[in-house]
Amino acid sequence: MSAAPANDCRACGEPAPQPFYECLGIPGHSNRLLHSAEAARREPVGDLLLTVCTRCGFIQNSRYDPAVHDYRVSYEDSQGHSARFRAFAEELLAGIEERHALSSRHVLEIGCGRGDFLIELARRSAGAIGIDPSFRESEISRAAPSNARFLAEEYGAQHRDLPADFVFCRHTLEHIPEPAVFLRTIRDNLRDPGVVLYFEVPDTERILREGAFWDVYYEHCSYFLIDSLRALFEGCGFEVLRLERGFGDQYLLLEARPAAHPVAARSGASAVAWAEHFAARVAETRKHWADRIAGARREGLRLALWGSGSKAVGFCSGLALADELVCVVDINPAKQGTFQPGAGLPIVSPADLPGYAPDVVIAMNPVYRSEIQAELDRLGVRAELLAL
Repeated sequence: MSAAPANDCRACGEPAPQPFYECLGIPGHSNRLLHSAEAARREPVGDLLLTVCTRCGFIQNSRYDPAVHDYRVSYEDSQGHSARFRAFAEELLAGIEERHALSSRHVLEIGCGRGDFLIELARRSAGAIGIDPSFRESEISRAAPSNARFLAEEYGAQHRDLPADFVFCRHTLEHIPEPAVFLRTIRDNLRDPGVVLYFEVPDTERILREGAFWDVYYEHCSYFLIDSLRALFEGCGFEVLRLERGFGDQYLLLEARPAAHPVAARSGASAVAWAEHFAARVAETRKHWADRIAGARREGLRLALWGSGSKAVGFCSGLALADELVCVVDINPAKQGTFQPGAGLPIVSPADLPGYAPDVVIAMNPVYRSEIQAELDRLGVRAELLAL
Protein backbone atom coordinates (compact mmCIF):
# COMPACT_ATOMS: atom_id res chain seq x y z
CA MET A 1 0.00 0.00 0.00
CA SER A 2 1.38 3.40 -0.91
CA ALA A 3 1.48 6.27 1.58
CA ALA A 4 -1.71 8.31 1.83
CA PRO A 5 -1.64 11.91 0.56
CA ALA A 6 -1.18 14.55 3.26
CA ASN A 7 -4.82 15.61 2.93
CA ASP A 8 -6.17 12.06 3.48
CA CYS A 9 -6.52 10.09 6.72
CA ARG A 10 -3.35 8.03 7.10
CA ALA A 11 -5.24 5.33 8.97
CA CYS A 12 -8.26 4.60 6.73
CA GLY A 13 -7.70 6.79 3.63
CA GLU A 14 -10.82 8.95 4.10
CA PRO A 15 -10.31 12.29 2.32
CA ALA A 16 -10.10 15.68 4.04
CA PRO A 17 -9.89 15.04 7.79
CA GLN A 18 -11.24 17.95 9.83
CA PRO A 19 -8.65 20.45 11.24
CA PHE A 20 -8.99 21.58 14.87
CA TYR A 21 -5.61 22.71 16.32
CA GLU A 22 -2.59 24.53 14.90
CA CYS A 23 0.82 25.30 16.40
CA LEU A 24 3.64 26.76 14.30
CA GLY A 25 7.41 26.61 14.58
CA ILE A 26 7.77 23.93 17.26
CA PRO A 27 10.99 21.93 17.83
CA GLY A 28 11.21 18.89 15.61
CA HIS A 29 12.85 16.74 18.30
CA SER A 30 11.99 16.63 21.97
CA ASN A 31 14.69 14.21 23.11
CA ARG A 32 17.79 15.01 21.09
CA LEU A 33 20.92 15.48 23.20
CA LEU A 34 22.14 19.02 22.51
CA HIS A 35 25.31 20.24 24.20
CA SER A 36 24.91 24.01 24.07
CA ALA A 37 22.07 26.46 24.54
CA GLU A 38 22.76 27.86 21.09
CA ALA A 39 22.44 24.44 19.44
CA ALA A 40 19.21 23.82 21.37
CA ARG A 41 17.70 27.09 20.17
CA ARG A 42 18.72 26.24 16.59
CA GLU A 43 16.97 22.87 16.68
CA PRO A 44 14.98 22.49 13.42
CA VAL A 45 11.30 23.32 13.77
CA GLY A 46 8.13 22.23 12.03
CA ASP A 47 4.46 23.18 11.89
CA LEU A 48 1.63 21.20 13.40
CA LEU A 49 -1.97 21.02 12.21
CA LEU A 50 -4.02 18.38 14.01
CA THR A 51 -6.88 16.96 11.97
CA VAL A 52 -9.46 14.33 12.94
CA CYS A 53 -10.95 11.74 10.61
CA THR A 54 -14.75 11.76 10.72
CA ARG A 55 -14.83 8.14 9.54
CA CYS A 56 -12.40 6.34 11.88
CA GLY A 57 -11.49 8.96 14.50
CA PHE A 58 -7.74 8.91 13.81
CA ILE A 59 -5.92 12.20 14.56
CA GLN A 60 -2.81 13.20 12.67
CA ASN A 61 -0.48 16.11 12.12
CA SER A 62 -1.38 16.81 8.51
CA ARG A 63 1.66 19.08 8.13
CA TYR A 64 4.14 16.53 9.44
CA ASP A 65 7.39 16.37 7.47
CA PRO A 66 9.54 13.31 8.29
CA ALA A 67 12.61 15.09 6.91
CA VAL A 68 12.71 17.13 10.14
CA HIS A 69 13.58 13.98 12.11
CA ASP A 70 16.66 11.84 12.44
CA TYR A 71 16.38 9.36 15.29
CA ARG A 72 19.84 7.99 14.56
CA VAL A 73 21.68 10.98 16.04
CA SER A 74 22.05 11.60 19.82
CA TYR A 75 18.52 10.61 20.79
CA GLU A 76 17.53 9.62 24.34
CA ASP A 77 14.00 9.06 25.66
CA SER A 78 14.32 6.30 28.25
CA GLN A 79 12.01 6.47 31.28
CA GLY A 80 13.67 3.51 32.97
CA HIS A 81 15.39 5.63 35.61
CA SER A 82 12.04 6.19 37.36
CA ALA A 83 11.04 3.64 40.01
CA ARG A 84 7.39 4.40 39.24
CA PHE A 85 7.84 3.62 35.55
CA ARG A 86 9.86 0.47 36.25
CA ALA A 87 7.11 -0.77 38.55
CA PHE A 88 4.57 -0.21 35.77
CA ALA A 89 6.73 -2.20 33.32
CA GLU A 90 7.14 -5.03 35.84
CA GLU A 91 3.39 -5.20 36.44
CA LEU A 92 2.78 -5.15 32.69
CA LEU A 93 5.17 -8.05 32.08
CA ALA A 94 3.72 -10.09 34.93
CA GLY A 95 0.24 -9.82 33.41
CA ILE A 96 1.43 -10.72 29.91
CA GLU A 97 3.39 -13.71 31.22
CA GLU A 98 0.30 -14.97 33.00
CA ARG A 99 -1.85 -14.66 29.88
CA HIS A 100 0.62 -15.69 27.17
CA ALA A 101 3.51 -17.76 28.66
CA LEU A 102 6.42 -15.68 27.38
CA SER A 103 9.00 -18.26 28.46
CA SER A 104 8.37 -20.37 25.36
CA ARG A 105 8.17 -17.48 22.88
CA HIS A 106 10.62 -15.64 20.64
CA VAL A 107 10.02 -11.95 21.15
CA LEU A 108 10.47 -9.02 18.78
CA GLU A 109 10.39 -5.47 20.13
CA ILE A 110 9.91 -2.73 17.53
CA GLY A 111 11.17 0.57 18.91
CA CYS A 112 13.39 -0.85 21.66
CA GLY A 113 15.20 2.41 22.45
CA ARG A 114 18.27 1.78 24.61
CA GLY A 115 17.15 -1.79 25.23
CA ASP A 116 16.28 -1.82 28.95
CA PHE A 117 12.81 -3.32 28.39
CA LEU A 118 14.15 -5.75 25.78
CA ILE A 119 16.62 -7.09 28.33
CA GLU A 120 13.72 -7.95 30.63
CA LEU A 121 11.96 -9.61 27.69
CA ALA A 122 15.06 -11.68 26.92
CA ARG A 123 15.29 -12.87 30.51
CA ARG A 124 11.69 -14.08 30.42
CA SER A 125 11.56 -15.58 26.90
CA ALA A 126 13.27 -18.02 24.55
CA GLY A 127 14.99 -15.09 22.82
CA ALA A 128 14.47 -11.42 22.04
CA ILE A 129 15.37 -9.10 19.16
CA GLY A 130 15.09 -5.33 19.43
CA ILE A 131 14.87 -2.97 16.44
CA ASP A 132 15.29 0.79 16.69
CA PRO A 133 17.12 3.32 14.47
CA SER A 134 18.13 5.28 17.60
CA PHE A 135 19.71 2.26 19.33
CA ARG A 136 23.30 2.71 20.46
CA GLU A 137 25.32 0.19 22.44
CA SER A 138 25.59 1.22 26.09
CA GLU A 139 26.24 -0.24 29.52
CA ILE A 140 22.62 -1.39 29.53
CA SER A 141 22.79 -3.29 26.26
CA ARG A 142 26.22 -4.74 27.07
CA ALA A 143 24.63 -6.31 30.15
CA ALA A 144 22.00 -8.06 28.00
CA PRO A 145 21.75 -11.86 28.22
CA SER A 146 23.14 -13.93 25.37
CA ASN A 147 19.69 -14.53 23.85
CA ALA A 148 19.17 -10.78 23.18
CA ARG A 149 20.05 -9.10 19.88
CA PHE A 150 19.78 -5.47 18.73
CA LEU A 151 19.36 -4.03 15.23
CA ALA A 152 19.94 -0.27 14.82
CA GLU A 153 17.57 0.20 11.88
CA GLU A 154 13.95 0.90 10.95
CA TYR A 155 11.52 -2.00 10.91
CA GLY A 156 10.30 -3.06 7.48
CA ALA A 157 9.56 -5.86 5.04
CA GLN A 158 13.21 -6.95 5.22
CA HIS A 159 12.55 -8.35 8.72
CA ARG A 160 10.08 -10.98 7.54
CA ASP A 161 12.39 -13.86 8.44
CA LEU A 162 13.10 -12.78 12.00
CA PRO A 163 11.86 -15.33 14.57
CA ALA A 164 8.90 -13.74 16.32
CA ASP A 165 5.81 -15.19 17.94
CA PHE A 166 5.24 -12.22 20.25
CA VAL A 167 5.67 -8.61 19.10
CA PHE A 168 6.04 -5.67 21.48
CA CYS A 169 5.80 -2.05 20.35
CA ARG A 170 5.71 0.54 23.13
CA HIS A 171 5.46 4.28 22.47
CA THR A 172 6.52 3.96 18.85
CA LEU A 173 3.27 3.94 16.85
CA GLU A 174 2.62 7.61 17.70
CA HIS A 175 5.92 8.45 15.96
CA ILE A 176 4.89 6.63 12.75
CA PRO A 177 3.43 8.99 10.10
CA GLU A 178 1.77 6.16 8.15
CA PRO A 179 0.41 3.84 10.86
CA ALA A 180 -1.71 1.73 8.50
CA VAL A 181 1.27 1.07 6.22
CA PHE A 182 3.36 0.17 9.29
CA LEU A 183 0.77 -2.26 10.72
CA ARG A 184 0.15 -3.91 7.37
CA THR A 185 3.90 -4.46 7.04
CA ILE A 186 3.88 -6.21 10.40
CA ARG A 187 0.81 -8.24 9.37
CA ASP A 188 2.47 -9.30 6.11
CA ASN A 189 5.65 -10.30 7.96
CA LEU A 190 3.85 -12.58 10.42
CA ARG A 191 3.65 -16.17 9.28
CA ASP A 192 2.12 -17.76 12.39
CA PRO A 193 -1.55 -16.88 13.10
CA GLY A 194 -0.85 -17.49 16.79
CA VAL A 195 1.47 -14.48 17.10
CA VAL A 196 0.37 -12.01 19.76
CA LEU A 197 1.09 -8.27 19.57
CA TYR A 198 1.28 -5.81 22.46
CA PHE A 199 1.13 -2.08 21.61
CA GLU A 200 1.25 0.87 24.00
CA VAL A 201 0.47 4.47 23.02
CA PRO A 202 -0.61 7.68 24.79
CA ASP A 203 -4.37 7.99 25.32
CA THR A 204 -5.36 11.03 23.27
CA GLU A 205 -8.80 11.27 24.88
CA ARG A 206 -7.12 12.40 28.11
CA ILE A 207 -5.09 15.01 26.19
CA LEU A 208 -8.21 16.38 24.50
CA ARG A 209 -10.32 16.28 27.65
CA GLU A 210 -7.74 18.20 29.73
CA GLY A 211 -6.69 20.63 27.00
CA ALA A 212 -3.17 19.28 27.59
CA PHE A 213 -1.30 21.25 24.92
CA TRP A 214 2.00 20.03 26.42
CA ASP A 215 1.16 16.53 25.17
CA VAL A 216 0.99 17.69 21.54
CA TYR A 217 4.40 17.94 19.90
CA TYR A 218 6.10 17.39 16.59
CA GLU A 219 7.57 13.94 17.25
CA HIS A 220 4.05 12.62 17.75
CA CYS A 221 2.48 12.72 14.31
CA SER A 222 -0.24 10.11 15.08
CA TYR A 223 -2.79 10.29 17.93
CA PHE A 224 -5.19 7.59 19.09
CA LEU A 225 -8.38 7.36 21.11
CA ILE A 226 -9.49 3.95 22.29
CA ASP A 227 -12.01 3.49 19.44
CA SER A 228 -9.71 4.75 16.69
CA LEU A 229 -6.89 2.48 17.88
CA ARG A 230 -9.21 -0.52 17.70
CA ALA A 231 -10.44 0.58 14.25
CA LEU A 232 -6.87 0.89 12.96
CA PHE A 233 -5.86 -2.60 14.07
CA GLU A 234 -9.07 -4.23 12.83
CA GLY A 235 -8.78 -2.43 9.50
CA CYS A 236 -5.20 -3.70 9.10
CA GLY A 237 -6.13 -7.34 9.63
CA PHE A 238 -5.87 -7.90 13.39
CA GLU A 239 -8.28 -9.17 16.03
CA VAL A 240 -8.13 -7.06 19.19
CA LEU A 241 -7.92 -9.35 22.22
CA ARG A 242 -7.58 -6.76 24.95
CA LEU A 243 -7.72 -2.95 25.01
CA GLU A 244 -7.58 -0.93 28.21
CA ARG A 245 -6.09 2.13 29.87
CA GLY A 246 -3.08 2.05 32.18
CA PHE A 247 -0.37 4.08 33.92
CA GLY A 248 -2.75 6.47 35.60
CA ASP A 249 -5.05 6.27 32.55
CA GLN A 250 -2.37 8.01 30.45
CA TYR A 251 -1.73 5.07 28.10
CA LEU A 252 -3.74 2.73 25.89
CA LEU A 253 -2.64 -0.91 26.20
CA LEU A 254 -3.62 -3.20 23.33
CA GLU A 255 -3.15 -6.90 22.67
CA ALA A 256 -4.03 -8.36 19.26
CA ARG A 257 -3.39 -11.25 16.91
CA PRO A 258 -3.74 -11.75 13.13
CA ALA A 259 -7.32 -12.04 11.88
CA ALA A 260 -8.62 -13.75 8.77
CA HIS A 261 -10.09 -10.55 7.31
CA PRO A 262 -9.85 -6.80 7.97
CA VAL A 263 -12.87 -5.01 9.47
CA ALA A 264 -14.14 -1.69 8.11
CA ALA A 265 -13.57 1.39 10.28
CA ARG A 266 -16.31 2.40 12.68
CA SER A 267 -17.63 5.92 13.27
CA GLY A 268 -15.26 8.67 14.35
CA ALA A 269 -18.02 10.76 15.95
CA SER A 270 -16.59 10.46 19.47
CA ALA A 271 -13.14 11.63 18.35
CA VAL A 272 -14.65 14.57 16.48
CA ALA A 273 -16.54 15.62 19.63
CA TRP A 274 -13.38 15.41 21.75
CA ALA A 275 -11.42 17.38 19.14
CA GLU A 276 -14.02 20.15 19.25
CA HIS A 277 -13.81 20.13 23.06
CA PHE A 278 -10.01 20.47 22.91
CA ALA A 279 -10.18 23.42 20.54
CA ALA A 280 -12.21 25.30 23.18
CA ARG A 281 -10.45 23.93 26.28
CA VAL A 282 -6.84 24.53 25.22
CA ALA A 283 -7.19 28.32 25.33
CA GLU A 284 -8.27 28.07 28.98
CA THR A 285 -5.41 25.73 29.86
CA ARG A 286 -2.81 27.96 28.22
CA LYS A 287 -4.18 31.03 30.00
CA HIS A 288 -4.15 29.26 33.36
CA TRP A 289 -0.47 28.35 33.12
CA ALA A 290 0.60 31.61 31.48
CA ASP A 291 -1.08 33.59 34.30
CA ARG A 292 0.39 31.32 36.98
CA ILE A 293 3.93 31.70 35.65
CA ALA A 294 3.60 35.44 35.04
CA GLY A 295 2.30 35.92 38.59
CA ALA A 296 5.20 33.97 40.07
CA ARG A 297 7.65 36.04 38.07
CA ARG A 298 6.09 39.30 39.27
CA GLU A 299 6.68 38.10 42.83
CA GLY A 300 10.34 37.48 42.00
CA LEU A 301 10.02 33.70 42.31
CA ARG A 302 12.39 31.32 40.53
CA LEU A 303 10.74 28.51 38.52
CA ALA A 304 12.09 25.16 37.34
CA LEU A 305 10.59 22.21 35.46
CA TRP A 306 11.01 18.58 36.48
CA GLY A 307 11.20 16.31 33.45
CA SER A 308 12.98 17.34 30.25
CA GLY A 309 11.16 15.13 27.75
CA SER A 310 8.45 15.83 25.23
CA LYS A 311 5.99 17.28 27.74
CA ALA A 312 8.53 19.95 28.74
CA VAL A 313 9.19 20.84 25.10
CA GLY A 314 5.44 21.01 24.42
CA PHE A 315 4.85 23.11 27.55
CA CYS A 316 7.60 25.62 26.74
CA SER A 317 6.66 25.79 23.06
CA GLY A 318 2.97 26.27 23.80
CA LEU A 319 3.69 29.18 26.17
CA ALA A 320 6.85 30.53 24.47
CA LEU A 321 8.83 30.03 27.70
CA ALA A 322 12.58 30.37 28.09
CA ASP A 323 13.82 33.23 30.28
CA GLU A 324 10.94 32.66 32.72
CA LEU A 325 12.59 29.42 33.92
CA VAL A 326 15.97 28.76 35.53
CA CYS A 327 16.48 25.11 34.56
CA VAL A 328 14.94 21.73 33.82
CA VAL A 329 15.62 18.73 36.08
CA ASP A 330 15.94 15.19 34.76
CA ILE A 331 16.91 11.99 36.57
CA ASN A 332 18.31 10.44 33.38
CA PRO A 333 22.12 10.86 33.55
CA ALA A 334 22.37 10.88 29.74
CA LYS A 335 20.35 14.11 29.61
CA GLN A 336 22.13 15.94 32.40
CA GLY A 337 24.52 18.59 31.11
CA THR A 338 22.59 19.01 27.85
CA PHE A 339 20.05 21.68 26.86
CA GLN A 340 16.35 21.49 26.12
CA PRO A 341 15.44 21.74 22.42
CA GLY A 342 13.83 25.07 21.56
CA ALA A 343 14.04 26.92 24.88
CA GLY A 344 17.76 26.24 25.34
CA LEU A 345 17.34 25.69 29.11
CA PRO A 346 20.05 23.75 30.97
CA ILE A 347 19.07 20.20 31.93
CA VAL A 348 20.48 19.40 35.36
CA SER A 349 20.55 16.51 37.81
CA PRO A 350 18.43 16.57 40.97
CA ALA A 351 21.65 16.99 42.98
CA ASP A 352 22.32 20.27 41.13
CA LEU A 353 18.87 21.71 41.80
CA PRO A 354 19.61 23.29 45.22
CA GLY A 355 22.19 25.52 43.52
CA TYR A 356 19.41 27.01 41.36
CA ALA A 357 17.31 27.75 44.46
CA PRO A 358 13.88 27.35 42.83
CA ASP A 359 10.79 28.63 44.63
CA VAL A 360 8.42 26.70 42.36
CA VAL A 361 8.96 23.35 40.62
CA ILE A 362 6.49 22.24 37.96
CA ALA A 363 6.29 18.47 37.45
CA MET A 364 5.73 17.64 33.80
CA ASN A 365 3.86 14.43 34.64
CA PRO A 366 1.55 14.19 37.68
CA VAL A 367 2.02 10.43 37.90
CA TYR A 368 5.55 11.09 39.23
CA ARG A 369 4.48 13.74 41.75
CA SER A 370 5.08 11.70 44.92
CA GLU A 371 8.42 10.47 43.59
CA ILE A 372 9.50 14.05 42.83
CA GLN A 373 8.29 15.39 46.19
CA ALA A 374 10.30 12.72 48.01
CA GLU A 375 13.43 13.75 46.10
CA LEU A 376 12.86 17.46 46.80
CA ASP A 377 12.50 16.66 50.51
CA ARG A 378 15.68 14.58 50.47
CA LEU A 379 17.58 17.43 48.79
CA GLY A 380 16.20 20.02 51.20
CA VAL A 381 14.60 22.02 48.37
CA ARG A 382 11.63 23.87 49.94
CA ALA A 383 9.94 24.73 46.67
CA GLU A 384 6.22 24.59 45.95
CA LEU A 385 5.56 21.56 43.75
CA LEU A 386 2.95 21.97 41.03
CA ALA A 387 1.99 19.38 38.43
CA LEU A 388 0.47 19.58 34.96
